[in-house]
Amino acid sequence: MDIDAETFALIARLLLEDIEEAASHRKGKSHAESPPTDEELSFSVQQKEMENLLLSMQDLRVAEGLNQALTTDQAIINAFTIAERSADDDRRAAIALGSGLPMPARTPYQKRVEDRQFSLNIPDNPVPTPPPTASAPPPFVFMRKGEADNVVSPDPYRAKPHRPFQSRTAKECISCMETFTPAHNLRPACGHDWCSPCLVDLVTACLKDESLYPLRCCGQNFIESEIFASLRDRRLLSQFRLKAREFATPPLQRVYCPAPRCSSFLGPASNVKKSVGCEGCGETVCLACKSLYHGDEDCVEQAALTELKDLAREQGWQTCPGCHAVVELLYGCYHMTCRCRAEFCYVCAVPWKQCQCAQWDEERLLDTARQRVANDMGREAIIQPRLYQEQVREAVNHLRGNHDCQRHLWRYRNGGGRCEECYHNLPQFLLVCRGCGIQACVRCARNRLA
Repeated sequence: MDIDAETFALIARLLLEDIEEAASHRKGKSHAESPPTDEELSFSVQQKEMENLLLSMQDLRVAEGLNQALTTDQAIINAFTIAERSADDDRRAAIALGSGLPMPARTPYQKRVEDRQFSLNIPDNPVPTPPPTASAPPPFVFMRKGEADNVVSPDPYRAKPHRPFQSRTAKECISCMETFTPAHNLRPACGHDWCSPCLVDLVTACLKDESLYPLRCCGQNFIESEIFASLRDRRLLSQFRLKAREFATPPLQRVYCPAPRCSSFLGPASNVKKSVGCEGCGETVCLACKSLYHGDEDCVEQAALTELKDLAREQGWQTCPGCHAVVELLYGCYHMTCRCRAEFCYVCAVPWKQCQCAQWDEERLLDTARQRVANDMGREAIIQPRLYQEQVREAVNHLRGNHDCQRHLWRYRNGGGRCEECYHNLPQFLLVCRGCGIQACVRCARNRLA
């Protein structure tokens, strides 16, 4: 059976006490000048061995304490080393971004720092020691017989308690690329961090654009409870809660007030009730035809809706099978993604790749290639027409095989241009997909096209 160091020390102290007690009983039984007996020599040798054993145990405790301290310090040093290496990698990525070069791949140090389990916190009491008790001397402290049992000698090797060092590592916002210190743990499953101003901008844009809902980054949804906890503007929070309820309702079941000056969302349609009242303007709405309530009369389709359908047929527009919204294809392939996230063929409105229709039109494919090359070359497209035509031909051939990216791989391009998704003009730079070549703003790349 293994015996630990504390048990050895306790045995040594008890033996020393027994030796001293035996020696006290032998006082006066022999002459002072007489040589020591074998028994006395044995006690003396044993006492010396026990004292050496106590010293060895004290040295062992010091060594163990130093070993634990070195182990703890090594872990902290390794953590800070990883953080510093990650900061260097972030700096190189920022330099590449500012120079218009492709963003380098994430290094293992950057991925390690982005891990939620990574921490720079120094543990409290890195060298744990058992507390002394009042009924017995502390371990490894030698007490002579006759000393008060309730006196405890201080332990010089006991680590002093201290407050743990809390370090909140600065993060880089994936939207604005600025460094910030997060107040809340707001991070989708893709691992990217969002600062509070960019989150507010995203929520504000979502109130007017359903294609941004649910809020997501790289195809991974934010947790709405974390969004609610991060929004400080109570008015914006209230508006987002209402919109979230509206956008979470299937489009064909939504009921809106038909009054032109109201148009409030009234909730989902019901198979039980025939009508619902609008709290905003006081109008009553028929849940069957979603028009103003008409009593027991038969529901008649609205005249404006009939005219829209006739116009859509004349112009060759398509109707989304998910929400019945009318959509128009200007350029690109026939793969349509509606604001309700439904994906379908523009020719027949069947879910995408479940029909026999061609996936693109040659004229639209050529228009797309021209637009992207002109956007990429800028004024050079006019100055060098031969180079422009050559790159257009290359772009057309590339689009035939890569017109339908399943997952975009983005790179930064300086010079600005128009986003092909939201049509906003960006003055400084755009994101370009390495696969299909689509050019988009950061918001569309991270939230709409992900």
